[in-house]
Amino acid sequence: MTDVSPKLNGALLAEKSYYGYYLLGKTVAEIEILSFSGGESFGNQAKIIIKNNQSISTGKDYPTLELALDAIVQLLEKEIKDDPFVLNAIKVY
Repeated sequence: MTDVSPKLNGALLAEKSYYGYYLLGKTVAEIEILSFSGGESFGNQAKIIIKNNQSISTGKDYPTLELALDAIVQLLEKEIKDDPFVLNAIKVY
């Protein structure tokens, strides 16, 4: 995965939170939310499983975990919207 910490001007990584993005029971992506400087800011990154483990990140820091998570999910959905698996799942669902 792409490490976003160098873009955050020397912030110390305090914690990682892990989330999964699933579609029809299949893991589409693995998401990490990174907590810096004791929870003062948050970064994000994800590995898109259905796209050969492509790594993505917004490359920004956010004041809350929720904003960091929302931003990476939006980017993830933009990246996978034309994937054949996703298009087929939309038809099935």
